[in-house]
Amino acid sequence: MSQSLTNINTREPWIDYARGIAILLVIVGHTVSGVLSGAIYSFHMPLFFIFSGITTKFSSTNKEFVVKTRRNFKHLMGPFFLIYIIQTIIYLFRHLSNVFQDSSFLTNYLNQRILSGIFSSGVSISLLNTTVLYVGVIWFFPALFLSKTLFDYLHLKLKTRQLPLYCLLFSILGVLIGQIQPLPFSFDIVLAILPLFYIGSHFDSFRVKKSPSKKFFLYSLGWGLFLIITHVLGKCTLELAPRRYPAYPLCFITAVLGTLMVSEFSVICCNYRRLSSPLQYIGENSLYLLCIHTLEWDYLTKLWQIHSNQYICTIIRVLLDLILFFIFMFLRSKCLAYKKHVHRVKS
Repeated sequence: MSQSLTNINTREPWIDYARGIAILLVIVGHTVSGVLSGAIYSFHMPLFFIFSGITTKFSSTNKEFVVKTRRNFKHLMGPFFLIYIIQTIIYLFRHLSNVFQDSSFLTNYLNQRILSGIFSSGVSISLLNTTVLYVGVIWFFPALFLSKTLFDYLHLKLKTRQLPLYCLLFSILGVLIGQIQPLPFSFDIVLAILPLFYIGSHFDSFRVKKSPSKKFFLYSLGWGLFLIITHVLGKCTLELAPRRYPAYPLCFITAVLGTLMVSEFSVICCNYRRLSSPLQYIGENSLYLLCIHTLEWDYLTKLWQIHSNQYICTIIRVLLDLILFFIFMFLRSKCLAYKKHVHRVKS
């Protein structure tokens, strides 16, 4: 297994650029509908899982695995719990009158939230004639944490030849289970996407920096062709949150081709550093933008849903999220600088 694409002390600009494209496509995909939305969904979330396989340095010992798991839990599940608590508190403040007028309202709501948190599904699901409400975009955090941890464990324990077979078998199992009954913490999706991590861990075999213009054209054609095929065969496109895997596993091939298309495009764009640096910065901090997008989705929709044209609303929404993102990053940098200053004074 190769780790040559990234180094612990360096970052590949094209990877951050591609992540920047993908996180902006997340916002666009959540706003538009129709053909454009389906095309975006066909690869934008798989790209993040594939790229996690690219950038992750996998554990070589049990002790290292434990340390990495704890660090990833803090990094990924911390934002999940924080956003979930914020959403819960704001909802209760919005319904204070119900809290005081109906003695069962608070208990029922909290029970509902706990059940939603346990399943962490991006869409509402059914469980024993009960509807488990969705958690929204933040389903991605536990799914990424668990899939990253599971793949790291399999990589540690299995032989090189065994790993792809286990990833494929778990993926088939996850797809089948997801059609019957979604599992807690979206674990059926976690199983389904394991091949994406395997592909990411071997991504250097695609040699994305060699002849990027030619390969961008070829991958674009391949992605478009497979997108049409999967849509015709499955009557939909790949969507992980609602467990839609049209013409599986062809939909995963579509996702990989879409990821390669964006990767080659990113390599081309990163030749122009001054123009590419803003998107690289966004990609480097894409999880922060995802958190902002999640909260904006819940509470600031009136700021961008101001026109009947969905594309105008999309542009406004992207700009709104970016403004909030850059404000947050500015404040964060000031807080970090202040902490460093305090630490130097004390030392």
